[in-house]
Amino acid sequence: MSVLSDVNEVAARVRNAMYEGPVTPYYGLNLDDVYNVLQGALASEIICVLRYQQHYYMTTSMHQNQLQGLFKEHWQDEQGHQNRIADRLQQLGGVPDFNPEGVTARGFSTFESGIRWRASYVKTYSRSAS
Repeated sequence: MSVLSDVNEVAARVRNAMYEGPVTPYYGLNLDDVYNVLQGALASEIICVLRYQQHYYMTTSMHQNQLQGLFKEHWQDEQGHQNRIADRLQQLGGVPDFNPEGVTARGFSTFESGIRWRASYVKTYSRSAS
């Protein structure tokens, strides 16, 4: 067997694997379990985006601009995570669940707003913004 025939055989196997998609017979995880974990992670990212947006719009202090910049950066990071998770769900044959109903039940995170967040976040972020 020559090197060229070895290369051609490998190329043929790679082409066949590409047609099979991301879930091949060698993918050892149960897809339903993977979908559930990814749906939970997606819901958590949705909650995080909403939480950082809430903090952004509630921020009032002498460091308001810096704090809002931090919250906006955080929410944009979380949106990037959300998009990557949704992409992966789709790649694996699942459907990302963006339905707001049940997000907190599916997610691993909680949404807190109001006075409770204010004391801890403003204190923490004011130090980092100054």
